[in-house]
Amino acid sequence: MPAATVRILLGSLALLSWLPSAAEPQPLRHRQLFRVPIDEPVLALAFVGDGRILSLAADSLSLWRLEDDGARRVARATWPRGSAVVRHGGGLIVGRSDESAAWLLSSYAEGAQLVRVDGPRLVLGDVAAAAPWPSAPEGLRFRPGTNLVDGVGSDAGAFAIVALDTASHAVVREDGMLILEAGETQLRVGSAIASLWPDALLASGAGPPGAADALSLLRRAGAAWERVWSVALPGDVTAVAARSGARAADVVVALRSAAGPELMRLELRPAP
Repeated sequence: MPAATVRILLGSLALLSWLPSAAEPQPLRHRQLFRVPIDEPVLALAFVGDGRILSLAADSLSLWRLEDDGARRVARATWPRGSAVVRHGGGLIVGRSDESAAWLLSSYAEGAQLVRVDGPRLVLGDVAAAAPWPSAPEGLRFRPGTNLVDGVGSDAGAFAIVALDTASHAVVREDGMLILEAGETQLRVGSAIASLWPDALLASGAGPPGAADALSLLRRAGAAWERVWSVALPGDVTAVAARSGARAADVVVALRSAAGPELMRLELRPAP
């Protein structure tokens, strides 16, 4: 066989190795709508109705309108930082911000801040010692100077978490284990999770900081959960939020890349 023909055949085999096989169909199709730089790192995200999103930073909260070519800040509220030295920062938006109110928790602030979204305005309300959560009898609060949240309990005792999802009540234990319905799923994930559809979650990767990150789809299969889809992302995922419609899901990801903090918007659709 001529050498040129061998090279063509080898090249074709190499290309085929990158294509999904018919036996392993991809459950999602994704399309990037925009990727834009922003002026401060994001600790948590939450949708507020269609086309608007909250982003929590170390000492501020921003309300963004999602447009075709990027995100436009509509409002911003700030508060003083706490006195603790923060080694590894974290943040949570607890509650249904879709219902125009939520509790804000941050490693950089003392207590939990209530916020209400009033049209284009952010209205800061009460400050409490902790944020309410179904499996946290005394509420959720950050351990000073860390990204660990204390207060969650189970039959096996209390444990610290690094992420939660308000729709499914899923939490991520400090060792990366995803916990649902008070049980371990045997899947380790990163510190960003969001409900996509019933019995389906998006999660960041469980690798160390600086490693290549990804966004994965986790789906219930009977009594177990499995990772069924993943897409590599150009930076560390610090937060994710999703809002699902009848045919597609609107997903916003906060990234920390070499270029600085960014927001990326994706459209996810089930594969035909």
